[in-house]
Amino acid sequence: EDVRLLRISREAAAPYLGGRRQEVEEGFRRRALASVRVHNVPFFSILTAEAQTAVLGMLKERRFGEGEVLLKQGATNETLFLLKQGFVRVARQSSVVHRLQGGDHFGEAGLLAPTRARDYVVAESRVVLYTLTRGDVASRLGDVAQLLDRSRACWSRRVPLEKVLPSWRSLVCEGVMKHTEYGCLKRVRDRETGLKFALSCVNKAALLRTKGGVQRLLLEKRLLGALSHPFVSRLVGTFQDETTVYTLTDAVHGQSLFSLCSERGSLPEADAKLYAAMAAAAIEHVHVFGRAVHRDVKLENLLLTPARAVKLDGFGVAKVLSAGRTFTVCGTAEYLAPEVLRCCGHGFEVDFWSLGVLTFEMLTGTTPFVDVTGTVSYRSVLQGSRALVWPQALTQEHVSSTARDFVQGLLQRRPERRLGCGGKDIRRHRWFKEVDWRGLLENKYTLLVSPDTNQPKLDTPTLHSAWSEKREENPGPLPTSDQAYAIEHFAREWVSSPL
Repeated sequence: EDVRLLRISREAAAPYLGGRRQEVEEGFRRRALASVRVHNVPFFSILTAEAQTAVLGMLKERRFGEGEVLLKQGATNETLFLLKQGFVRVARQSSVVHRLQGGDHFGEAGLLAPTRARDYVVAESRVVLYTLTRGDVASRLGDVAQLLDRSRACWSRRVPLEKVLPSWRSLVCEGVMKHTEYGCLKRVRDRETGLKFALSCVNKAALLRTKGGVQRLLLEKRLLGALSHPFVSRLVGTFQDETTVYTLTDAVHGQSLFSLCSERGSLPEADAKLYAAMAAAAIEHVHVFGRAVHRDVKLENLLLTPARAVKLDGFGVAKVLSAGRTFTVCGTAEYLAPEVLRCCGHGFEVDFWSLGVLTFEMLTGTTPFVDVTGTVSYRSVLQGSRALVWPQALTQEHVSSTARDFVQGLLQRRPERRLGCGGKDIRRHRWFKEVDWRGLLENKYTLLVSPDTNQPKLDTPTLHSAWSEKREENPGPLPTSDQAYAIEHFAREWVSSPL
């Protein structure tokens, strides 16, 4: 069959990429490093943001021709290899063990200690890769083994997931926090441990009637299972019965930042700064370790926890970016970035635009780019910060110049100029000068307006204490016979998809 290809050279494309070239390169290196595990510990995740930036600067680009040996069998290796493009084969004696391509890596054990290579690694085409040596890491960050030991000690202080996961029968429903399109969200308690969780209940038949609903739910499960951050909802476990699938996540208050801002009108700048920092840290974690763009970052999806922190939730339209851009128009109208409206493709930058919108909303009590009728003016959105108007009633005492500069940096209409590329720009902004990022992760902060997180916001006043013995009726009709086959396959995937 005849095939037609279109091609463009690097030299021809360079003028159009502008500042995005460096951003694309850094994004690839971050995603490649995020996949590296040393002794089953994610190497990149144990580093601070500053250390991650330092490691990215240590990477050296190397090129090999077809047939060249990248690593000899029996040779001492202290180097991590990250393949950028091309193909290599890994051979032991005369047989090929497997083949690697762009995005794969090898030699990670050499970061821990000098290791003898068990295999030959030979280029099957022209190869471009990045290398990171144990010596470079040690000179800037210290011994990798000590880094891993500190990481293990840190994780040992956390409650292991397998000790947290309750059985279905031990769950007691304390009430319904909110109703959703496909079911409801409940607050539940494990009567054996006393730990509290949020339980999302989704009706299978209603889900199957929605185009793409099954795929979105499974993607959300896989993505949450790959993330572990204090400000991101954690997937604890999943259950299902004949009509409903259940997702168990960390306990939330039942109140979001949106409801808090609705009650207060706006937040003090000091509180808005802390919540914006939490949201920025969550977004950075999703980008680096989930390799995904959230696409619906907003106040409604920042849920308050009993510790008065926030957790990023609502991953229903998240997208794992394998090609750098996606073209689906989705999200919430008030938070849509200019590139989404133009349908020219968008990437991680849209989440930082949304961060600018929600920060403006926390500070002023309203979203930017709305006209006199209160509806979104897409013409103003396309102009970005040039069309941004702060309420005249707000003085410098209410919203400082550094806060305004932070918001305007995020609401740049051109993605390559937008604050947030890589996360480090946000942390170094003047507005966050006094923020203790490590203390933020350890709940060492003070809020001027403390939300009432002692009692959950429940839609039902009656607590269903006998719920675990007698299951409640599930909302929505039972699935039809035409949906039985689809439900059966979905059920298998729901159980077998990785946590």
